[in-house]
Amino acid sequence: MRKVANTMGAVVLGAVLAYSAAALAGSVTNADLAGKKICWSDGSATYGKDGSFDSNGCGHGTWRLVGDRVEIRSSTCAFDFTISKDNGAFHGVGYGGAGGNYDAWGKYCK
Repeated sequence: MRKVANTMGAVVLGAVLAYSAAALAGSVTNADLAGKKICWSDGSATYGKDGSFDSNGCGHGTWRLVGDRVEIRSSTCAFDFTISKDNGAFHGVGYGGAGGNYDAWGKYCK
């Protein structure tokens, strides 16, 4: 009987932890970015409500969210990255920008 109780406790605890992790990670929507400035671990970027984009790395251009990917286009950058929300922060992973692999974390600038 004790073994069954321990197993049930482990199953319940596992379900609670899985639910908590799912609540912390999620998809990014247009509303999460449009009109916002994100302070990334490698610089800052402003995502205009009109699709305009400004950053210290790529300059002025355009942005759009297609599924879970952000597409950036400017005169100096053609850059796409997968974006997610994780534990209250944004996580961007991709290839491009100034060259090489991209892996950055960001939050709304204060």
